[in-house]
Amino acid sequence: MWKNGRLLYSFKNWNEAINCCINSFHYDAPRGENCCRLGFLYLQESKFSQAISWYKLATVVDSSRLKSPFINHACHTWLPHLQLCLCYSKLGEFKVAKEHNDLAAQYAPNNPCVKHNQAFLNQSFNPNTLTKEQNQIDCALWIYFV
Repeated sequence: MWKNGRLLYSFKNWNEAINCCINSFHYDAPRGENCCRLGFLYLQESKFSQAISWYKLATVVDSSRLKSPFINHACHTWLPHLQLCLCYSKLGEFKVAKEHNDLAAQYAPNNPCVKHNQAFLNQSFNPNTLTKEQNQIDCALWIYFV
């Protein structure tokens, strides 16, 4: 189902992509993959609050109950935290963004986006004076869904 959502989004059919992902809940409990897909769809539309809701859900979905051999473990571990870092940074909530990047680093410490965000977030800066152009947390990992 979530692959259909990916295809529909690639054709710019945003509402059908969302519906396709949500319809998967008729068949089983939410999976991290679908929660991340929904978060990604909302992120692409700059609907950060909605994206945050789905990424947060992905962090608490129990992947141990899944019987499928096709589990994208990134969607159950570091990826939603990395994307939450991006969402919160776009909202100017850099402290929360750093917390989520630190959680992503616990799972994927060598990921280039995690390292990039760490370097940026560990800089000594005043979030109140940071301009949008200075906000360099742009590593949305859409490649996992292409």
